[in-house]
Amino acid sequence: MMYKIRTYNQIAVRGLERFPRQRYELGTEIADPDSKLLRSNKLTEDDVQDRLRAIA
Repeated sequence: MMYKIRTYNQIAVRGLERFPRQRYELGTEIADPDSKLLRSNKLTEDDVQDRLRAIA
């Protein structure tokens, strides 16, 4: 299963490398993500969809 992770702000490459590319699709423009990875980013209720599994 491939998980989609939308990233916000500047996330260190070293941290992103912890997600194997065979299992995770990462990017700033990921539509309908399974999770969101962010640093100092303000989210609204509209940013939290039913499909979303995690925010970190």
